[in-house]
Amino acid sequence: MAVLAGTDFFTVEVFTLRGLVTYYVLFFIHLESRRVEIAGITLHPNEAWMMQIARNVTMDEWGFLESRRYLIHDRDTKFTESFRAIVKSSDVEPLKLPARSPNLNAYAERWVKSVKDECLAKLILFGEASLGRALRNYLAHYHGERNHQGKDNILLFPTLTTDTHTVKGPIACRQRVGCELLIKPRLAIDISHGSRISIGSHRGERRFYFRPVALRLGLHLRVHGERDLVCSTL
Repeated sequence: MAVLAGTDFFTVEVFTLRGLVTYYVLFFIHLESRRVEIAGITLHPNEAWMMQIARNVTMDEWGFLESRRYLIHDRDTKFTESFRAIVKSSDVEPLKLPARSPNLNAYAERWVKSVKDECLAKLILFGEASLGRALRNYLAHYHGERNHQGKDNILLFPTLTTDTHTVKGPIACRQRVGCELLIKPRLAIDISHGSRISIGSHRGERRFYFRPVALRLGLHLRVHGERDLVCSTL
């Protein structure tokens, strides 16, 4: 898995001065670590653009495909022979998948679902800059603030503000992309006490958990009163 990377496109509808247009987003994902990089956003993913992307991701020392041996991609005609040749010249073997087999690039397909369901589907975007800002914020959230079921509910690349070993101090809530991505930069304070956590649903129902149980479930918390915490999930 450490030598495998995947790549794929997805499209996003964006409002511009010319009306509603379709942008193509190309990304790469490292299968073992789940690290994702947005390689480019364009209206016209032509051969010249794809060749430049191939040069970028295969650059020595800091290219995304550094230390990778295989690149998985589908049979989209945008992955041209010139793109594959540049990738192959850097000792990375491009592997073209069989037709109609998205399950063979499952990590990339799952990331597309995540970014669309958790971020893009909730936003009305105006211009390429708006799309780029949303993707940058989601990537920061995805890498450092979001728990991953497939990796035992850990944070992929935790920072000092998302240290999972911190159990003391005030609970804070930050927002990304407006109010769509709620995060907890710190866990709970003094989890030995029996403060309760309430979870709301679309039916108005509420369930109550003691704080340690909620932490094991990986729930996202925000302060609501002195003793109660309201839980929100992504």
